[in-house]
Amino acid sequence: MKRIIILVVVATVLLGGGIGAGYRIGYSMYMPEIVRHIGTINNLTTDVTNLEQVNSNLEQTIVQKEAFIQGQESQISGLEVESAGLRTQISSLEAQYTSLESDLTEAREQIDDYQQQLSEKSKSIISLGNRLNEVLSIDIPQYYKWNYNGTRELNVAITLSSYVNYSEKQRPRDLAGLADMVKESKSDPSIKSLVNQLSEIADTKRYNDRQLADYVASFVQSMPYTVDYDTKGRDEYPRYPVETLFERGGDCEDTSILIATLLDSLGINVVLLHLEGEHHIALGVDVPLSYGYYYEYIGTKYWFLETTAEGWRVGDIPTEMKNKMAYIYPVW
Repeated sequence: MKRIIILVVVATVLLGGGIGAGYRIGYSMYMPEIVRHIGTINNLTTDVTNLEQVNSNLEQTIVQKEAFIQGQESQISGLEVESAGLRTQISSLEAQYTSLESDLTEAREQIDDYQQQLSEKSKSIISLGNRLNEVLSIDIPQYYKWNYNGTRELNVAITLSSYVNYSEKQRPRDLAGLADMVKESKSDPSIKSLVNQLSEIADTKRYNDRQLADYVASFVQSMPYTVDYDTKGRDEYPRYPVETLFERGGDCEDTSILIATLLDSLGINVVLLHLEGEHHIALGVDVPLSYGYYYEYIGTKYWFLETTAEGWRVGDIPTEMKNKMAYIYPVW
């Protein structure tokens, strides 16, 4: 713009006077060229202005791009820090993985060792089990000797497994369950063997039912009276007949259950008696008898039979138990 103004001033001075007409004519000849150059200069000035604007825009764009690049660089720096942290974590995880892999290898070796030991123990257990079965299958001979109109003897073989099985059975929760123990025991081989011997003796001696009941009672009464707490560590522990025979003793409920099982197997009708006010179990026997103490149940007389001491016969009852009401539990 400064150049254009200078040219216009010069042109004006030349045309305005102070210089001869010759000069005016000469200038007039150059005037179109001057105007053309002025236009060119104006165009160039416009181009310069546009270029300056473009340059300003470019500079602004550059500033923006530089700010964007700085932001990207900042993000990259953050990502690099995060990447470094992740690499550290990866290194730590790789170390943990290596450690766990080592532990796993060691654990597998221990498992293999345990499996080998287990295999050996299993073989040992199987061997012990076979040995135990052999032991449990042993028949333990039981010899009994007592007095009943002279010396009497009986031999009964009790399989050890039978005794163990009865010992592991659940005990009844109430007195009514004692009758179930009688019914359950009648099929035991040891009981059957004992019943067969008693039946042969009864046939040989020609015993009637009352005499047979007295004879069986004398056999059971000869066994020592034992207290449950002393022998089993608990106050109430009714024994199955095989247990009483094997352990060779028991209390009132044990001997009553045993006699009831034997007499019922021999065909004599019996009931279990629980005397009111007395912690005592006895037996009621349905045999022909015209004297003694009895309890009547459904029209049948059941003669009292004490099972815990020697010398008591069918119909005999301890004085302190007379006139006591009894709860009756049939075994059929």
